[in-house]
Amino acid sequence: MVDITLPDEHLILIGMIAIRAEVGEQLLDMLLEGWFRELPHGMMQDVQEVGIERKADMLREAFQRALPDEHESVAGLFVRLLDANDDRKAVLHEAWVLAEAPDVRAAGRTLLAGEAPRRRVTTRTLTRLDRTLASLLLELTLLFARASEARSVPPPASPGTPGPRD
Repeated sequence: MVDITLPDEHLILIGMIAIRAEVGEQLLDMLLEGWFRELPHGMMQDVQEVGIERKADMLREAFQRALPDEHESVAGLFVRLLDANDDRKAVLHEAWVLAEAPDVRAAGRTLLAGEAPRRRVTTRTLTRLDRTLASLLLELTLLFARASEARSVPPPASPGTPGPRD
C-alpha cells in the first residue's frame, strides 16, 4: 500500500471534486436524455458514450436554439464547465504526481532546469474548484429548466391566424 503524503484536507477536497465531476457527467447524460428523448434508445446510448466535450456542445447548441436571447450566457456556462473539467484533470494529475510518483516529480524538475514544479494542489485552489463545480451543477440544472420551458411554450400566433377559442 502506498502512503499518500497529501494533507487530509487536500484528500477530502480531491474526493469532493471527484464526486462532483462524476455527478456532473451523470447530469449531462440525464439532460441529454431529457432533451433528446425522441431519439431511439440505441442512438441515445451512442450519444451518452461520447466525451464530455461533445455532450456539452450538443446541449449548448440545443439550449441556445431554445433560448436565443441568452446565446452568450449559455455559451459562457459551457465554456466554464469545460474549463472546470480541464482544471480538475490538471489538479488531480498534479496531486497524483506529488503524492505517488516521486520519480515523475524528479524528472519534471530536471526538465524544468532545476525549477520546482508549479503546485496547484493547495487548499485554496481545491476549494475554489469544488465550489465552481457545485455552482455549475446548479446553473446547468436551472438552464435546462428554462430551456425546457421555452421549448414547450407554443410560438405566438401571427395577427391574421386564429388562435385557440376562449
